[in-house]
Amino acid sequence: MNLDKNKVAVGISGGVDSFVCAHLLKKQGFEVVGVTMVLNDIEDIKDKNYIEDAKKIAKLLNIKHYILDLKEDFKEKVIKEFVNEYLNRKTPNPCVLCNKYIKYDKLLNFIKEELGAYYLALGHYVNLYFDKETNLYKIKIGKDIRKDQTYMLSSLNQEKLKHLKFPLCNFNSKAEVRKIASKLDLDISKKKDSQGICFIDGDYKAFIDKYEIDKKGYFLDIDGNKLGEHNGFYNYTIGQKVLKELDKKLYVLEIDEKTNNIIVAENDKIYFEGFYSQNYNFLNNENYYDKILKVKVCQWGYYLECRIIKINKNSLKVQFLKKERAVTKGQWGIFYLENELIGGAKIDIVY
Repeated sequence: MNLDKNKVAVGISGGVDSFVCAHLLKKQGFEVVGVTMVLNDIEDIKDKNYIEDAKKIAKLLNIKHYILDLKEDFKEKVIKEFVNEYLNRKTPNPCVLCNKYIKYDKLLNFIKEELGAYYLALGHYVNLYFDKETNLYKIKIGKDIRKDQTYMLSSLNQEKLKHLKFPLCNFNSKAEVRKIASKLDLDISKKKDSQGICFIDGDYKAFIDKYEIDKKGYFLDIDGNKLGEHNGFYNYTIGQKVLKELDKKLYVLEIDEKTNNIIVAENDKIYFEGFYSQNYNFLNNENYYDKILKVKVCQWGYYLECRIIKINKNSLKVQFLKKERAVTKGQWGIFYLENELIGGAKIDIVY
């Protein structure tokens, strides 16, 4: 495939980050084109003006603009999996799936195969660089730790990394990015950051509630005694405080996969030693087993010290050096060596 190394396709969402991302690359002398992914019907998403805003950005920057319809792929790979995970008593992260199957698969293939662009650029706050000593592409946490998005990128590999650019990595804060955007277009510069789940305009619980399922069950203590009835297992996640009317403080310990029952316990019982995974990836082939690493077990969680122990070619065990509270099946553990992203693993079983 003959790709133009001076051509960069920017994923334009209609927001501040992708706006400034495209602007910076154009200033650097690249031939920039914009691509906006359509992932869901307009009435089902929060930002109902994103396509028009993306067109406006392309016009302001005088770049070609393409609309890529990925609704069916998104429905199959992200929404369906999101629902299935909840119905299987797990707590999924749809953004991890979107990055794996949509942005860095379908979108990346499109810009190469259809547009002939060598690079895909996105407004993520991460630091991608080529390490000449190891001859590897690596990702480090961006300068603005509050906007760090490395958690979403653990599915990448060397072949994909060489085709990516993240121009916002050197900014110290989102305020600096907004300042640049304000000089280009004041209205877009004031757009709020997207929050929550993009394909749910409202409460995710109401979204799941649309599905015809047997949802009610009982709160049980660790000895199996009934403490009360709940109104839907998907309304709860591990570590959540429940049954506040009782004298002692109780939290969700487990959601039974075979029934709708929720097992609850006191706070000291919801700490875990680690987790097992059969779905994992490392950004390169270096050996990280048995080393002291750091792991985040949810997007905005703490960095926890851990060891990765290889069980066989298809599974691994992650062992925390100190027990961690409320580790949740369906989430992802993302691994770091100091401030470098090295990979991630889906949390299948906790122990």
